[in-house]
Amino acid sequence: LYVVDQGNSALWRVLLDEAGAPIGDPEELIAQFPANVANAVFGVGAGWDELSLYAAGVPGGVYRVEVGVPGAPYPTP
Repeated sequence: LYVVDQGNSALWRVLLDEAGAPIGDPEELIAQFPANVANAVFGVGAGWDELSLYAAGVPGGVYRVEVGVPGAPYPTP
């Protein structure tokens, strides 16, 4: 699970067990940003790295964070 802390401009990773409960250390800081970030999504499609998260920041910057694992598939109609 990846969590954006908008107020502190940070991205955290929380490890979960099969039931969805946190395991180990409750959180791991994986990125700090120079400005607030409001959202992060995995790369999908041509030109995007599926092993990275892309975070949108204020005032409009986009930051790439390599996490080394792909995200879950997006549902499509």
